Amino acid sequence: MELYVMRLVSYLLSRFARPEVRDRWLKPTIEGQAYGSFALTEPDAGTDLRGMSTVARREGDNYMLNGQKCWVGFAPVASYAIVLCKQESTERDAPTLALVVDMSSPGAQGEPGPELSGFRGLSNGKLSFDNVVVPVGNALQVDGFAGMMDGLNMARIDAASISCGILRAALEVSVERATTRSAFGKRIGDLPSIQIKLGRMRAAYHAARELAMRATESYMLGNGGDQDIISIAKMTASDLAREHTDQAMQIFGASGLVAYSRVERLHRDAKATQIFDGTSEIHETMLGRRLVNAYAKDGHSGSFMPFWKTEGTTETLTGA
Repeated sequence: MELYVMRLVSYLLSRFARPEVRDRWLKPTIEGQAYGSFALTEPDAGTDLRGMSTVARREGDNYMLNGQKCWVGFAPVASYAIVLCKQESTERDAPTLALVVDMSSPGAQGEPGPELSGFRGLSNGKLSFDNVVVPVGNALQVDGFAGMMDGLNMARIDAASISCGILRAALEVSVERATTRSAFGKRIGDLPSIQIKLGRMRAAYHAARELAMRATESYMLGNGGDQDIISIAKMTASDLAREHTDQAMQIFGASGLVAYSRVERLHRDAKATQIFDGTSEIHETMLGRRLVNAYAKDGHSGSFMPFWKTEGTTETLTGA
């Protein structure tokens, strides 16, 4: 999970930061000498990012930054943070900035948040900004919202990939349990009820992995990737991970409830993947909305169903 966050902030620095800002933070981040936070969520504005109240007002060559962010990776130890904020106004449709904020600046503070049930190895918490002076040159050279969404798309692909890893681990421990655990004079893996669970788990892993690969291919073409494929991959992989780690616990029985056991940890971590980087609910909502809008525009079903090939071209299903 540490690499997940560090890759995200490194990407934003390398792509959008001015040379002096990039040179200050990128190399130390890659070398593990500096920790960067990706700050989007606020106490009163989670999925609804347009409802955020963190604002930067310009004063000469600086911005004065005020606000709070929560559920931020590395918040207690962050050397810097890339912060999404509104510019000059807290109005819902105000223009946005993404500011690279030195967390040693007066008025900037990071502190631990509540202990999470999953991904306990990643420190998290909240950031607060009280009249923090940020040089104008520290703004990423992109619309704040668009730039952070570009980075978030990469994070969503990472989330899908993490979910695939959880699925594979759940399958591995479940097969081992089914093969080595005996009941009623035979191994439990010979029971049809267990075989069904394993079969569906295996299919789920391969389906999630293929979706994650296709989302990655779309992202590699540039422009933030294909929003639909990325949402489909993130939502499906995380939902399948949650479903099948639950089945893994059923296969383990009482042993699956043992705190800090491998299967119990997989179960906890899988739940987290359904929430961070956009909940499953927001992804299904975005997918449905874009589906309706595409049909209303084109009047047929083929144009909004792209499938990505390895070589980076697309094919379209027609007559679907």
